[in-house]
Amino acid sequence: MTARPLLLSLSLLLAGPAPAADAQHTHPGAPPIPVDGPDLRASATVDPQGRLWVVTHEHGRVLVRRSDDAGTSWTTPVVVNPAAETLDPGGDARPKVLVSAGGEVFVTWTQALSKPYSGAIRLARSLDGGRTFTAPLTVHRHREEITHRFDALAFDGQGRLFVAWIDKRDAVAAAGATPKYRGAALYFAVSEDRGATFKGDFKAADHACECCRIALATDPAGRVHAMWRHIFEPNIRDHATARLNPDGTASGLRRATTDNWRLDACPHHGPSLAFDAQGTAHTVWFTADAEGGVAAYGQLGAGALPESRRRLGGKFAAHADLAVAGRRVAVAWREFADGRMQLRAVLSEDAGATWREQAVTSVAGATGQPRVLARGGSFLIFWHTAEQPLRVHALEAAAAPQVAAAPRYDLRGEVIALTPDGNGLIVHHEEIPGYMPAMTMEFLLQGAKPADFREGQKIRARMYESAPGEFKLEDIRTESPAPGSAPKKGIEHDAFVELGEHAPEFQLLNQLGEKVGLERYRGKRIVLNFIFTRCPVATMCPAATARMISLQRQAAEREIKDFQLLSISMDPIYDTPEVLREYAEARGVDPVNFQFLTGSEAAVRRLLAQFGVIAEPSENIWKHTLATVLIDRDGRITQRVEGSTWDPEIFLRLLQ
Repeated sequence: MTARPLLLSLSLLLAGPAPAADAQHTHPGAPPIPVDGPDLRASATVDPQGRLWVVTHEHGRVLVRRSDDAGTSWTTPVVVNPAAETLDPGGDARPKVLVSAGGEVFVTWTQALSKPYSGAIRLARSLDGGRTFTAPLTVHRHREEITHRFDALAFDGQGRLFVAWIDKRDAVAAAGATPKYRGAALYFAVSEDRGATFKGDFKAADHACECCRIALATDPAGRVHAMWRHIFEPNIRDHATARLNPDGTASGLRRATTDNWRLDACPHHGPSLAFDAQGTAHTVWFTADAEGGVAAYGQLGAGALPESRRRLGGKFAAHADLAVAGRRVAVAWREFADGRMQLRAVLSEDAGATWREQAVTSVAGATGQPRVLARGGSFLIFWHTAEQPLRVHALEAAAAPQVAAAPRYDLRGEVIALTPDGNGLIVHHEEIPGYMPAMTMEFLLQGAKPADFREGQKIRARMYESAPGEFKLEDIRTESPAPGSAPKKGIEHDAFVELGEHAPEFQLLNQLGEKVGLERYRGKRIVLNFIFTRCPVATMCPAATARMISLQRQAAEREIKDFQLLSISMDPIYDTPEVLREYAEARGVDPVNFQFLTGSEAAVRRLLAQFGVIAEPSENIWKHTLATVLIDRDGRITQRVEGSTWDPEIFLRLLQ
């Protein structure tokens, strides 16, 4: 009984208080609802040269235009499909356009077939910069007249073209089965020859919502990820993400939102997804609460569930999109207010930590969905409306950075070492009440030289955040010890193993409780580092583990074999095999060639000293440095990288 009023409010929101081009909720094969004016469902993209491309469809034909002046003027439209086709009238079924680094233009759309909700995913490409297009082809091999709809496309880091769509072949095959098949499935295909042919069809997931668009995005490692509205048991329409692999597999499927939408209704609102340079996934999606529809923004963490969530606009906010440029994030949506359809946006200069909202424009009458485009370090919003067709709006940055002076905090700590680049200090500091627990961190210095300090020295200072994630010390005062004091106990520097020497042998336990030694991996290349699972500093152990995971995944994609990844815990008392197994499983680590090791305290401390890693416990917090080494097939150390911010490409080149 309680679902009915909320379902009604959602229906009103989806239809919109004012006419909208994508407020058509008919199905392919049924007569379209008459719309006063042109079909306003359109998409846009920016090519590597900064030129804008727009795709629309009019009277059964798909049209492409280009702008060399940020949308001030457009070229004469080029017809992609000379033979008119009946196009899918679904609200989220807009055509798509993408331009490769080589200038090839790819366009996809959904052709409506005669049966209700049926369709075919079509693609045409231009190899001459958009002047002409090849004859359209159907991407999928499956040709039954069923649902193949809501196409999406993306390139991976190797230039392969991925096309994904919603597909009901499995639902049709399961007709009459108990329990009933939920929704549709997510399928994709991959082209390795610039769209001439496709490998597939590959199923990424069962139980996708059947009437919402898919989001595809490429992460900094060049891997393609999908986000879509999923139907979780028994009938919860939240979102899911997964990585689409060029071999036709999908990995890491997980729930991405936890709004617990339990209504048996489709909102015709798909999500958007984008990655920043650090690999953080930013997303916007549509959901519902007690007041009705909600447009929301969030970031997906290691577990994929939103680490932050922000409501966008009011109760009529809908069809949000976003883009990322460096640490800048822009989100735009349309929202009905004061008798007009508003285009609104928020802009973050600090990766989503803070936001500034602005009203962009407003129109009367029908509108399409806004599309946010990153162009260099700035943002454009393409919004195709009946009143202002093919209009591009620049998203304005703040007129002047009005940044308050960063707050200062009193710090007391102990110098552990110089930073690997010699430009700062690694300091273990005491708790800063109300701001930060005791931990070991890297600091830049203001008004002092790192060389003036030495290991074990006690200091007092004023600490502040000079940039997001970057901390400085000023007004530094030394306390003790005096020059010439003894080295800290337990650091066996004379045991350090140099580059070119054989790595020390060991006997430890892996996360499965199995005894392993270095000899076990003889004949393989080994990438080895030290971490501990309770490390609270995101830029230390968690970052190091993330890079090892990225290294493993990229190596698999490049078919690099005969290597082993090892992470040894510097906290063996806490990090038992069981703890390490949970740590690895929570991060989706493949144990085939990535193992986490622990052992006796004496054995681990000996290895730390031999590998030159400083690690000393202090009330559940370890004061430590980090290093990652490469050991060749003969057991010799051939590469060493300090810290946690290394590029996996360093080791990938050496492993190939």
